[in-house]
Amino acid sequence: LLPGALVAAFMMPVAGKLASLFDPRRVLAAGGLVLVLGLWQLTALSPDTGASDLAWPLVVRSLGTALMFLPLNLATLGPLPTREVAAASSFFNLTRQLGGSIGVALLTTLLTQREAFHRAVLTEKLVMNDPLTQERLGLYTQKFVNSGFSLVDAQNKALALLDAIVNQQAAVLSFADTFWAVAALVLVCLPLVVFLGRPVRGVKVDMGH
Repeated sequence: LLPGALVAAFMMPVAGKLASLFDPRRVLAAGGLVLVLGLWQLTALSPDTGASDLAWPLVVRSLGTALMFLPLNLATLGPLPTREVAAASSFFNLTRQLGGSIGVALLTTLLTQREAFHRAVLTEKLVMNDPLTQERLGLYTQKFVNSGFSLVDAQNKALALLDAIVNQQAAVLSFADTFWAVAALVLVCLPLVVFLGRPVRGVKVDMGH
């Protein structure tokens, strides 16, 4: 996570400079596309994915998020009269936090549902008369027997290990589904930037937290 955090910290002033040189709506759209790219890279998760495989997609994600955050504030609050910026900033921060909470709840629900779906699909493939399943269970059982367990205990542990592997695969697939969902949502919402106003040059915007 650290490389992505460092990139986000570095890009915040850069995004502010870009938003002052170009139409913030264009910078926002570019950031959204970069974010979609990072999310698409994260959909390639597998149980063999390591820290090095996650680092670059998270860097790309942080880059896209940084390019969206400041321009979004400028495009939202910049066109407003100065006397209305403070109240609008408070309302904007409230809606952003509320939207974030709703988004987390929806994604958590999606994650749970997709994990149950993938587990059901995977378990349908694991029938006891399947040669590959029998071979895998036999290997696991022999491994536990070699470790000193009785045959019955080794068979039970082999079944538990196979169940844990199925759960792991289902979890990985469900996370990939959520990344796809977020990427699709960002793409669908990007055209809405045309409805944002163009900030008036020289207007200072209270960015809030």
